[in-house]
Amino acid sequence: MGWGGLRFQTVIRIAAAACRQRQTVACWLVLSLLSVRPLGAMESESPAVLPTPPSVEAVLIEGSEPPLIDGDISDPIWSRARRIELAYQFEPLALVEPTERTEAWILYDRERLYVAVHAYDSEPDKLSVTTMGRDAPLRNDDVVRVMLDPRRTRREGYMFAVNPAGARLDALIPADRQQDAVQKWNMLWNAKSRIVDGGWTVEFEIPFRGLSYDPADTSWGLDITRAVRRKGEGMRWGATPAGARQIELGYAGELTGLRDLSQGRGFDVKVYGQAAATRNWASGDTTIKGKPSATLYYKFTPSLTGLLTANTDFSDKPLDTRQVNTTRFSLFEAETREFFLEDADAFEFGNFGTGSAANGRPFFSRNIGLVRGRVVNLDVGAKMSGDIGGLRIGALSVRTGADELTPAQTLSVLRLSTDVLNESRIGAIVTSGDPTGLSSNQVAGVDFRYRRSDFLPGKRLDAVLYAERSFSDIQPDDNAYGMTIDYPNEPWRAVMRAYQIGEDFRPALGFVNRAGVRLYEGELTAIRRPRQSYIRRLDLKVFEQLYTGLDDRLQSRNDQLSLAIETASNGEISAGVDNFVEILPAPFLLANTLSVPAGRHEYVRGFASIVTSTTRPLSASLKVTCCEYYDGRSTEVETGLSYRPGPRFNLEFKHKLQPIHLPSGTTSIHIESLNTTLNFTPDMRLVSELQYDNISSRFSGSLRYQWDIRPTTELLVAISESSLLTGAMPHGSYKSQGTVFSVRLGHRLQL
Repeated sequence: MGWGGLRFQTVIRIAAAACRQRQTVACWLVLSLLSVRPLGAMESESPAVLPTPPSVEAVLIEGSEPPLIDGDISDPIWSRARRIELAYQFEPLALVEPTERTEAWILYDRERLYVAVHAYDSEPDKLSVTTMGRDAPLRNDDVVRVMLDPRRTRREGYMFAVNPAGARLDALIPADRQQDAVQKWNMLWNAKSRIVDGGWTVEFEIPFRGLSYDPADTSWGLDITRAVRRKGEGMRWGATPAGARQIELGYAGELTGLRDLSQGRGFDVKVYGQAAATRNWASGDTTIKGKPSATLYYKFTPSLTGLLTANTDFSDKPLDTRQVNTTRFSLFEAETREFFLEDADAFEFGNFGTGSAANGRPFFSRNIGLVRGRVVNLDVGAKMSGDIGGLRIGALSVRTGADELTPAQTLSVLRLSTDVLNESRIGAIVTSGDPTGLSSNQVAGVDFRYRRSDFLPGKRLDAVLYAERSFSDIQPDDNAYGMTIDYPNEPWRAVMRAYQIGEDFRPALGFVNRAGVRLYEGELTAIRRPRQSYIRRLDLKVFEQLYTGLDDRLQSRNDQLSLAIETASNGEISAGVDNFVEILPAPFLLANTLSVPAGRHEYVRGFASIVTSTTRPLSASLKVTCCEYYDGRSTEVETGLSYRPGPRFNLEFKHKLQPIHLPSGTTSIHIESLNTTLNFTPDMRLVSELQYDNISSRFSGSLRYQWDIRPTTELLVAISESSLLTGAMPHGSYKSQGTVFSVRLGHRLQL
């Protein structure tokens, strides 16, 4: 037996000894996974040494001879560019030759980067094209992405994506993210695509003025990727090992020869004028108001941007996803406002995600402009983000308006970080202010983000360490600290997380929903990608989560075993079982309705789900979770239906039904949502959203017409309704709480 085999057996013996001490279900399941050797070839393994990252020199053209951006790549100017080819798959099988050919060409002038792509397809009639909407997620479509890393961080940059119908998506690629998450971001750029014989073509025009870069560096990180959705196939220019994310810059190629780039004067001014009419149906009053707003952008350097905003408008914000809380802790709701999403990665600290991973976050932008569910005005705000001499900066300070319950507040955050040890980063964060005005509150923290792409041959290791302290004039100062270790590879993926939140740790600009706890969390996934099978990917996962008090006494535990299968037809099937233990120190109201008594509650719940292929016009999803629930029973059924007959129309319906039977009584939770999008063109759309839940009896709806008249000019017409809907129609009651109709015209000046 070689050294590798001895080391593997040693791991098993250590794990077995630990399991004898821990005696948890998940621990023994982890041991069973470690003991199972893969059958047949390791399809998800990567070679020990990856191919050398590719490189191409961009060809300079005169500003008077740019290609016409119309999706037609027959323009003679493209013949001057060097041709590159996407030579590697990254899914379903890494480093395998793609089944379809993809070629690209790159040009630039002093102000813009131009990219042309020819995506050949042996079955062009089977292209998946479900939308043409601006900023649509494109997860169900054939798509070409251009990813840029101007500062060559190998972690963060910009993504521009286009589908065959001309739908465009631009986003920031954050340095540390959960799975393939990207941050919403809007920049003035242009792209056109067209379907041609034997495939489709696309042209990108990306102005340098919207990007942050060091003008002295003539080489940027570059990767171009393509998705052939019906095959579940992803391909890219740079070679990427198995287990790497779709949105990944760590293995990008190099774009050279970028000299004498210009960002103009660096001034952009975005001006909005809004008129809104609000109708209070209870009192019969109608209020009409006009509100101007403006945002000034200034490039202090090509890599450092400043922003000044006044009377910021959020009328284009989508509705928050409706949730009913069935826990005794507050729920995390993601940010949806564009102002705070832009450059959001500059303020990210540690490795906080959603759910349990969000607990202890020092800065959470939803606390700005929202106070206990009430909207308060953002009178003026200043933001700075970018890079100075290798120091990454994120600074934000805003002044919120006063209302009858809360005085005006100044809220600020400063985030600094710098690279160390090649791929790693060390940083700090400071926040100041309390949106409620009830305290003087500050938080200070430091973090270290470690990354090593060659931890093992062809394998990567990521780790994060962080520590924070909150300061308040109304309660004791306290600490929070934690760590995450992530081995994001195939055929084995492992994640471990641990943190401690002090009893009095209270970041007024952050998010804490469970203080005075220690969390221990581990996840091990065995990943297989069989060849020539109806199964494209198989994930067998073991997960364990433990919460204890600061005295190390158990509060909660969840052991989970799950199996997920991705089919060759782009469908998904999953099933699993959870063993829960909850030790409640006091009774709590579940869904504000049923009392759950104090004491120890142990129960087992199983789940199964199926999602049909989202590349087809009609797709459906079903998830059933059953049966034990605290001291009673509950069957939770989540259904979804999506209808996409073409890129112009999308409809999505979701329904959640959860009857709950406990000794204290019975209730049933209903949550419904209906979202539709009508795309007239890639630049004009009508979006409607309807949501309802029977626990709060709240019905909300919005209808938004958005038209990008020109790249610099947009029109928004919106109507929103909030009401109480009780009882079953037609015998129930509908009571409107208010209707708002607004019109907004915006224009962006580039100076």
